[in-house]
Amino acid sequence: MSGLLGVRLLLLWGSACLWLPSQARGALVISSPHETLQGTRGAVRSLQKRSTIEATVEVHSVKVDCTVTSRFAHTVMTSKALNKANSAQEIFFEVELPKTAFISNFSMEIEGQVYVGEVKEKEKAKKQYEKAVSSGHTAGLVKASGRKMEKFSVSVNIAAKSNVTFILTYEELLQRKLGQYEILTRVKPKQPVQEFQIVTNIYEPQGISYVDTHATFLSNDLLPLVEKTVTDKKAHISFSPTIEQQRKCPGCDETVIDGDFIIKYDVNRAKSLGDIQIVNGYFVHFFAPPNLPRVPKNVAFVIDRSGSMSGTKMHQTRQALTTILQDLHEDDHFALIPFDSSVISWQESLIKATKENVAEATVYVQKITDRGATDINGAVLRAVDMLVNDRQEKKLPERSIDMVILLTDGMPNVGVSRLPQIQENVRSAIGGNMSLFCLGFGNDVDYSFLDVMSKQNKGVARRIFEGSDATLQLEGFYEEVSSPLLTEVDLRYPDNTVELLTTNHFNQLFNGSEIVVAGRLIDNNLDNFMVEVFGQGFEEDFKVQDQARAVDWDVIYPDEEYIFGDFTERLWAYLTIQQLLDKSKIGAADEKANATAKALDMSLRYSFVTPLTSMVVTKPETEDGTDSPLIADKLTEEQRQQAERIGYQHSPAVHRVAYVPPPTYFVDGDPHFMIELPDRDDALCFNINDKPGTIFNLVRDANSGILVNGQIIGDKKIPPDGKINTYFWRFGIVHQTLGVRLEVDTQVISVFQDGKRVKLLWSDSASLKGPNVDLLVTKDRSLTVTLKDSVKFVILLHKVWKKHPYHRDYLGFYTLDSHLLSPSVHGLLGQFYHGIEYEVTDLRPGEVPEKPDATMFVKGRELNVTRGWQRDFRNDVKNAQVQGALVVSHRDALTQMVEVHSVKVDCTVTSRFAHTVMTSKALNKANSSQEIFFEVELPKTAFISNFSMEIEGQVYVGEVKEKEKAKKEYEKAVSSGHTAGLVKASGRKLEEFSVSVNIAAKSSVTFILTYEELLQRKLGQYEILTRVKPKQPVQEFQIVVDIYEPQGIAFVEASATFLTNELLSLVEETVTDSKAHISFSPTLEQQRKCPGCEDTVINGDFIIKYDVKREESLGEIQMVNGYFVHFFAPPNLPRVPKNVVFVIDRSGSMSGRKIEQTREALEAILKDLYKEDHFALILFDSSIVTWRDSLTKATEQNVFKAIAYVRKLSDRGATNINDAVLRAVDMLMKERRHHNIPERSADMIILLTDGMPNTGESHLPTIQKNVNAAIEGEDLSVLSWIWK
Repeated sequence: MSGLLGVRLLLLWGSACLWLPSQARGALVISSPHETLQGTRGAVRSLQKRSTIEATVEVHSVKVDCTVTSRFAHTVMTSKALNKANSAQEIFFEVELPKTAFISNFSMEIEGQVYVGEVKEKEKAKKQYEKAVSSGHTAGLVKASGRKMEKFSVSVNIAAKSNVTFILTYEELLQRKLGQYEILTRVKPKQPVQEFQIVTNIYEPQGISYVDTHATFLSNDLLPLVEKTVTDKKAHISFSPTIEQQRKCPGCDETVIDGDFIIKYDVNRAKSLGDIQIVNGYFVHFFAPPNLPRVPKNVAFVIDRSGSMSGTKMHQTRQALTTILQDLHEDDHFALIPFDSSVISWQESLIKATKENVAEATVYVQKITDRGATDINGAVLRAVDMLVNDRQEKKLPERSIDMVILLTDGMPNVGVSRLPQIQENVRSAIGGNMSLFCLGFGNDVDYSFLDVMSKQNKGVARRIFEGSDATLQLEGFYEEVSSPLLTEVDLRYPDNTVELLTTNHFNQLFNGSEIVVAGRLIDNNLDNFMVEVFGQGFEEDFKVQDQARAVDWDVIYPDEEYIFGDFTERLWAYLTIQQLLDKSKIGAADEKANATAKALDMSLRYSFVTPLTSMVVTKPETEDGTDSPLIADKLTEEQRQQAERIGYQHSPAVHRVAYVPPPTYFVDGDPHFMIELPDRDDALCFNINDKPGTIFNLVRDANSGILVNGQIIGDKKIPPDGKINTYFWRFGIVHQTLGVRLEVDTQVISVFQDGKRVKLLWSDSASLKGPNVDLLVTKDRSLTVTLKDSVKFVILLHKVWKKHPYHRDYLGFYTLDSHLLSPSVHGLLGQFYHGIEYEVTDLRPGEVPEKPDATMFVKGRELNVTRGWQRDFRNDVKNAQVQGALVVSHRDALTQMVEVHSVKVDCTVTSRFAHTVMTSKALNKANSSQEIFFEVELPKTAFISNFSMEIEGQVYVGEVKEKEKAKKEYEKAVSSGHTAGLVKASGRKLEEFSVSVNIAAKSSVTFILTYEELLQRKLGQYEILTRVKPKQPVQEFQIVVDIYEPQGIAFVEASATFLTNELLSLVEETVTDSKAHISFSPTLEQQRKCPGCEDTVINGDFIIKYDVKREESLGEIQMVNGYFVHFFAPPNLPRVPKNVVFVIDRSGSMSGRKIEQTREALEAILKDLYKEDHFALILFDSSIVTWRDSLTKATEQNVFKAIAYVRKLSDRGATNINDAVLRAVDMLMKERRHHNIPERSADMIILLTDGMPNTGESHLPTIQKNVNAAIEGEDLSVLSWIWK
């Protein structure tokens, strides 16, 4: 559950256009769509006044009111804003709400007039949406926002000195996960507001066991403002900072309120039957009995290790599996089945999770590497077969649960690859006898395929998002399903008493979760009935029955005016709709249709915005008389995934504040291409120069089988000015998967399918509906092509006077719903569906006063652009809208090109010392000089030792100087307006070196950078990391690494984050006893993302890991030229026991994700302690709290208790680092004096903090002095982890 809220003025910018040669290269800038033809300088004035204009919108109040009644949350978000300007302007309202919630109401009140949203069937609302879009209006209100949320945004034009109040209501049933419910409210007001308030009231007749509140933005000053009152059955939480308390600094207009306000709670669970609420003729049954023993599980882990899992994904999977294996119980059985194009199981059958077996499995997991293709069908069937055989041979406990956990990141591309066939094979093999859980890693996976396959087989699917926390996501999902308590759970109610039950049979109940059943009573006045629950437990069947009785809410809450009396009915409706939507994806066609129809009917009846409905919001009329509706939809997980695929690649504009719908891409005019970039409030347009008759590939998507080509035609004859205009006159559209082909020209529309041809004429309106394609022809105007479950194209006909001496009829081509195409789509238009990044700078006067010039950087090129004007036919086929645009002339676009000729990396490692030379040669093919850039990312542990540039035979070499002397030259350059710094941070491990130089026309430059580093051994290996990002295919690309290790090489492993199956074979690896040679030299064509395109697959990290042999205890000593180096890491030494004190910051600044991840990490670390180790836990904020007064031996029982303590860790208070560390030192020294720890053991303190000391001793040098004095003379190490 979440929200809020940005209300601000949006300064709109118009279109940026560029003119390109046929290779589609070049670039452009920006203008306001509201400018007149003469008003080109207005854009500059608007930009200068933007902050002043924004200040004329005052957000008066932001309020979030959430009422939770028996887990059902009803949230109302309200915001009031005032237009203080002297003219009307647009005001925006933005809210982020949980993706599991349903919007149930939205209204706007403007000067006493209320405009209320109406929930309609999606198909009906879609017509209004398309009408609005075709009129050029922004109609979509909802888009995905991160992993858990979706954003609702709306704008309205408000008169001068008037105000508007926005009210949004949404509802959801809170889900219990890992033993708690979570209420998540996202607040982003963007400015301090007069009235800011979050109020949450929780009513739980079952009794509240605990409530925990925190926020990601809570500072020590704001922490006391969170008021929390908890009684037995009610909790009240509020947060109402004043306008001054919201400010980042006194008097400034920035707010600290920006992030998530989170409430977590659970209820008391005393009854085995659970909790049953009966209100107003409906009931809800919550079932999660306490103290049940876990049922042993038999789990087959099916792990994708195909080439696409290379790099970070594979590393994180190994990490997660290692932790998961450690978490198995000894009575569990497990199997490991890695797969690529082949399927290889670790053991032939499942084995018991003994410590010895888990240890062996962990070693095996660490050796799993990526390779080959993806055979999902074969891998899952192998797992099912293994479980079935072991069950038949009675190798598994009779009372245990069987499950398969599949982790994959891509689509099946070997073996059986047809998705419905795989689903049928798996469903048939499982036969309802086990659960299948599917984890889709990243954005290339077909989530819908995994979701349906899981639901067909008693499981669920979950998306694993690529990111640094992917390991934690995997571990978190496993934790949810790791402890089954009951299987085959039936909740039974008298047939003559209840009706319209939600699902009442569940395959399993997991620890920390909850089963919810709701229904309607046949007799509204009935206040009691018999309830029975049956299930299969660990040692015996579970059976309980009791009488359900209505409770008197007035007695439980005598001081409350109960205003949410229909909560059971709405909870029932919410749950029923969710389950019907699930059923609409599986089963027979008639069953799916029936479930869809019922879900739609209930969504409309209860005014829920679901995937089948839309909320239509009618805006007040503006001065020009338009009355454009706005549409709020509910996104499915598949739609969220599609949006992310293109969304992550758009570069956000700094002035962008409101949602717009997915972009439209089209060609029209001479031939005028336009690519809308809504994230930039912008558009790019460009023209192609080529001969009439040329055929261009516009869209090519190999994944979906869609191909679109277009052919251009010229004027009838050469006009007097000698310039021949070209236009598109014919398009071909093919959908290979559906077997559909269309040919459209200016005379005829032809459709081919199943060997038949249907011919339509532009001179007649017509509608044609088929199983795979729908066509709609508007006479002499437009053709709409809707492909089944895919993209929509619109083709416009432009008719020219027949007797025109030069021009001909021509066509325009528009792409809608482009987000439904795969990320691998290409073509002149298709390449932009992923987004495009560009930057426009240096706006300056041009040769013509009303046409200013600017500089644009796009796709690695720098172009000069000039303001021009382009026609946009979207709103009116007959009369084009003229838009401001910056245009690149045909000649300049052809000449302004940079070709990177070679990129070479040559690394020589001699006895761990790496010497790397990076060389790149580039050619300026333009007819004028231009800037060429050289960028390299190198390890932050490396020292640059040389840099040179060779330009036309002249070599310029870098000189190393004392920093203070060099600083004066730097400051002189900066004061002259030049960019002088060459190095900046780049991620966690690297730093970026960049330099640019102006190169004459037709000249070349060679850059050479040398850096050196001593490789550090970590976790038993050395790592050579080379980051390569050439940005385009190059004639000569080469990475060569030679390793010389006289001590002998134990192993070498090469990998890369960008290696595909095709590129994998190009990595050449030759290893002898003391030398290794690794090279990677793809050809120009092998580097391309697709044949003939200018995008390269080379983009990421090339990684080599190796270790040396270690036979002598003395280590290895090298003596060369009067110097020696000694490497000491003797093999086979027994480990020394350690005594470790974990000093953990739990101050207010650690709230949210930090404290959550700290808990997770500590739990894993504690499990990793050896039995002979000793440990202690010290938590600190403004006070210091120790778990125990002395160090404790790391026995299994003590570790288990410590983990339980860690799980309760929560944030609060200030930061007293000094006293916390001194407490740890004192504890270790006392233990050492009293001989409570082994004499031969290592003492250490591990400090984790995220901030500065702000209570107790806060002077940093004094803290350092205190700690040094306390430790002095003691053999004690202090390690610090710092949250960033």
